[in-house]
Amino acid sequence: MRYAFWRVFGQSDDGQIYARWPIDLGGVSLLAGDRICPAANLSGFNPHRVKGCDLEAYQRGDELVIQAVYRHARANSRLHFDRRGAPLANRDRG
Repeated sequence: MRYAFWRVFGQSDDGQIYARWPIDLGGVSLLAGDRICPAANLSGFNPHRVKGCDLEAYQRGDELVIQAVYRHARANSRLHFDRRGAPLANRDRG
């Protein structure tokens, strides 16, 4: 399912991003309210680098498992791949 970035994460006054609910990022678990500094690298994922992008994720119990990042059309890209080489989203604009 596709989730808006700001529905999954929030941003504090000091610029740190925090999880709005329990999240799994490639095996790294975050609790709701856990803060992420700009230099963090969570299994190859840095939420600060994809602010505003939509996220592909699914619910597993109370936890949200993030699988991929959708790049917006303005990023000038048509198709992005996950770590296994599978396409993340069809970006054909017809």
